[in-house]
Amino acid sequence: MRRVKLLCLLILGLVLTGCSTIEMKNNFYGIGMNSVKDAKDFKITSYSKGEVSYYKNDRTMHPDIYAWAEVDSSPFFISVTNNSKTPIGTNYFSDDFELMDKDGRVFNIEKYDITLYPEVTYINPGKTVKFLLKSPFDYDYEKLRNGTAMIVCTLGTLSDRVIIVLKPLPEEQNAPKNKK
Repeated sequence: MRRVKLLCLLILGLVLTGCSTIEMKNNFYGIGMNSVKDAKDFKITSYSKGEVSYYKNDRTMHPDIYAWAEVDSSPFFISVTNNSKTPIGTNYFSDDFELMDKDGRVFNIEKYDITLYPEVTYINPGKTVKFLLKSPFDYDYEKLRNGTAMIVCTLGTLSDRVIIVLKPLPEEQNAPKNKK
């Protein structure tokens, strides 16, 4: 049994390493928020060549913490960048990932085995960490991409939570307007 698990991990590692050279096609972008209730304040207005423009409310948003998600594959990835001045705690047992569809239903996004979770307890300032997650729709990428209202990442411990709300990116435009 142990050999089978090691073999599976080795194969998954080789697949992920091989896929890491392929450019990710990001479908979602998000920023740190005070709460999920404030998500209404976060509106992406345009997207072009990796540059995102959005309506910003400094009272409810923390744009120095942001994330990209690529959901066109299974597993899918969420990449969180911390450009704030304080570390963000992360823990396999307390971090939570949810998807909210356009009908208001909430789906838990499962993490893979703890051995595939990032081996960091903090996302330090200036660093990025990628989270590998299971699709809640069993390989229905069209539903995941077009039926999702937002993805919510809740990182850290109960006393020190960071909430990141990711929303679908609009179709890419040819000319960039503003940087994030």
